[in-house]
This record gives sequence, structure tokens and C-alpha cells, in this order.
Amino acid sequence: MRKVWGWMLLLLSATAAPVQAASLSGTYVGTGPDIAVLLQLVDSGGQLTGRYEQVKLSSSEPTLNRLDAGIKGNVDGDTIVFEMKPTELLSSNSIISGTVASNVLRLTGGGNGATFNLNLVRSSEDAFNSQVATLANQVSQIGATRTLTTDVKALEAISQRMVAFGVRAESELKKIKPFEDRFQLQTNAMQSALTQQRTLMQGGDSVAIRSQINGAIYRAGGESFQLHAALQSAHAEFESKSIAILNDTNALLKKCQSPISIATNSDLLSTWKSRCEQLPPVATNFRNRATQMLTSFAHAEAVWQDEDRKQQTIMKLS
Repeated sequence: MRKVWGWMLLLLSATAAPVQAASLSGTYVGTGPDIAVLLQLVDSGGQLTGRYEQVKLSSSEPTLNRLDAGIKGNVDGDTIVFEMKPTELLSSNSIISGTVASNVLRLTGGGNGATFNLNLVRSSEDAFNSQVATLANQVSQIGATRTLTTDVKALEAISQRMVAFGVRAESELKKIKPFEDRFQLQTNAMQSALTQQRTLMQGGDSVAIRSQINGAIYRAGGESFQLHAALQSAHAEFESKSIAILNDTNALLKKCQSPISIATNSDLLSTWKSRCEQLPPVATNFRNRATQMLTSFAHAEAVWQDEDRKQQTIMKLS
């Protein structure tokens, strides 16, 4: 990504190498805390051609912005003027001028919103590449720090989620056994109704009463079905949420075991390590609670299956 217009470039001077004053041909470099600039010139009797390269650390995101441009101009005594034409399509040219003093080029200028203020010294492309490598390392550090900051927050959040979910599970666990009791009570009520129905004499009012009892038995069966549907819904919701939490936890536990590429003495890294050490016991408690809940759901489902078989038989006999 190349974002260069509007920059004010204040570059540090570097150690200059000896150069013959007769010609500007050569490589000029400028560096700063967040920038590296390379200017390579060919001086053909005062006519200048060459290239300009700039690498700058973005102020808003961990990336390096680049500008590559062609150079064409002239030098007259200690005065230098050239046009800088970026290689990027639809980019505007800039006019740069300045002075030559010993091995130093002091340049200012701009165009279309871009401003340049450059102090460049005769050096080597290796010096430029070294600064670019330093900037790239800064990008890596910034990116790693941002990622780690996000992961620390994620560790704190997942621990809180597991604790809160565990408290809720404790409450939900107490609701499962009553489902089992309701299934069994419905079966007993249906069986009692069937027994009462069979004791009625044939004929007379018994026909209407038998029909009423039959309706009550089927309604009880329907209520059991609805109770089971509610149990299944609670089971599915718990399982879905617990799996999601465990997946997030496992991903963070994996990150905790991965090497971190930021300064080893940083407070952020210390916090990360501390959170990583705290996560496993919380995760273990959560898994145990989730297993207990799923076991209870499975037991309630088994009770339902047994009671449902009995209730289906009762309804057929009614």
C-alpha cells in the first residue's frame, strides 16, 4: 500500500563517504525513526536522471508504505532542481529543489498536497536496506503487540464466560431431575386412568366417562411430548454453547503454547503468560461441569425413552 502525499519528511543525517565535488552521480540516503529514503542520481554534465525510493512506517496500521519515482532535472553549481514522477498510476508529480553542500543534499518541495523536506547524504544502498529491515521489524513488533493485546482480552473474556456458564449450569442441572419426575408422574397418572377406565361397566353413562378418560390419557401423553421437546431444546442449547466455549478455549490454549515475537521484558507479555497459566484449571472445571450436565441430559433422555414406551402402550390400550 503506498500512501505518500501529505507527508512531511524530517530525516536524520547519516555518516557521509568521501565524494568528488565534480559530479552528483551516486547514492544518497536519509533515515529517521519511521522512514528510509534512497535517491540514486546520474549526473551527465549537469543533467540529472535517477530514481527515488521511500519506505515509511504507517501511523495507523502495522504496514510499510512505499513510494517509487523516476527523477529528471539538473544541477547548476550548488543548486539542484528535479521533477519526481511516481511509478504508481494516477499519481501526481512533485518538483524538488535544494542545495548541494559537500556530500549532503538539502531538498524541499512537493506538489498536489505532498511536502518534502529532505536531508540526504552520500551513502550506499546497503544503508538504505538496513533501515528498511529495521522498519520491517518495527512492523512485525507492532503487529505482534496488537495481536497479543487482542488475545489477552480474549483470554480474560473466555475465563469469564466459562465461570458464568458454570454458575448457570449449576442452576440448570437442578432442573433436569424434575423432568424425569414429570415423565414418571405422567406415566403413573395415565396408568391410573387406564385402570379406572377398565373398571367401568359397559353401557349407560360409562361410555361417555370412558371417552373422557381416554381423552385425558392422550392429553397427558401430549404433555409428556411437550416436556420432552423442552428438554431436548435445553440440551441442544447447552451443548451448542459449551462446544463453542471449548473450541475458543482450545484455540487460546494452543496460542499459549506458541512462541511470541515481542520484547521478552514487556508488561503485556507478562500479563499474557499469567493469563495463560490461569486458563487450564478454569477450563478443566468447565469441562467437568459440562460433562456432568451432558450426563444428566443423557440420563433424562433415557428416562423419557422408557416412560414414552410405557405411555405409548397405555394410549393404545385405552
